[in-house]
Amino acid sequence: MKNTKTTAAPRANENANENAKKTAGAYDPSENILHVWFPRRVELVDEEAVRLFFDEVISDWIAPCRSRPYLLVNFSNLHIRPNMAEAYAKNIARFQPMLLGTYRYGVPASFTGVAIALGNLRLAARANIFPDERSARSAIRTAKERAAAEASGQSTGAETAQGHSTRFSSGPSE
Repeated sequence: MKNTKTTAAPRANENANENAKKTAGAYDPSENILHVWFPRRVELVDEEAVRLFFDEVISDWIAPCRSRPYLLVNFSNLHIRPNMAEAYAKNIARFQPMLLGTYRYGVPASFTGVAIALGNLRLAARANIFPDERSARSAIRTAKERAAAEASGQSTGAETAQGHSTRFSSGPSE
């Protein structure tokens, strides 16, 4: 059974926009996947906006999970300015220990992808950007298989599956 919580209240005016939830999502305990998306356009234009945005992600989605989930994020409505790469890195570092991994898709062909890549580079972490949800979920399955094999002392060949994890293309996966 999926534990689904969605926060996408209608907005009455521009002032209400500032206080409205920016995130929506669902946690599937059977798969241990926390899927987060942004129902409306979100622009992270300064450090305070980045911090507040990730405060919401942590408090509403990551912290309530009973175990460390795989985070699956649809970035199609999220826009991060490249000069916010450092703030992005600082804020995603806050919750990385609470996750088994982050898998991104729907990254706009804009400076958002650059900010994500630079932020993860700053953390020496994989950006794990995929062209679509199916590819990102496939990478999560591969990560699960690899973790299970490592736990049992086996090798799966899944080590090479991460090779496409920083792709920015929106075409079909190879």
